[in-house]
Amino acid sequence: GTTNPGALFQVGEAGDGTYAIANDWQTFSDERLKTNIKPVSQDVLSNITSLQPVTYIWKNGKDTSLQIGFIAQDLKKVFPLLVKKLDTGLYTVNYSKLSVYIVQAIKEIVVQLTTLSKQVQDLKTQNQKLQQQVDVLNQQVKDLQQRVAALENNNPSPTLTPKPKPTPLGTPVPTPSKIITPTGSVK
Repeated sequence: GTTNPGALFQVGEAGDGTYAIANDWQTFSDERLKTNIKPVSQDVLSNITSLQPVTYIWKNGKDTSLQIGFIAQDLKKVFPLLVKKLDTGLYTVNYSKLSVYIVQAIKEIVVQLTTLSKQVQDLKTQNQKLQQQVDVLNQQVKDLQQRVAALENNNPSPTLTPKPKPTPLGTPVPTPSKIITPTGSVK
């Protein structure tokens, strides 16, 4: 232990290499022990993604191995309930309760995925309808091409009457000398 603990139960000091091992560690969580119960606020996901996990080595102490975690002062800005300031002025982090925010963030991701999945399904349905319309239009174009080809086969060298050019007002519009009918005969 330590001669000046910052908590009722403390094992070692920061960076001294000590740790505690247990098969299980339980925390009181019975509803009968709680009051003013409210759900965790929404939009936890953006707070989770703003966190900056870090690696570090303790400045003072025997343990010089690489560690991972968060900087308590940074975490306090986002999730103040996870950070506690000891009488010594040092900050501690309750990493186990971070899981509550992670669960909420996962729930938010599921809502987003569900929404996106529905949007994708709606787009697929819309795409199928558009593809059906394209197929109908393609068939109509093919039918028209066949009709044009059939008309051309009945009159292999049709003479088309050119469209008259617009004339200024008051000028008589010339009438074509020949009119070709749809069957190819000339009038």
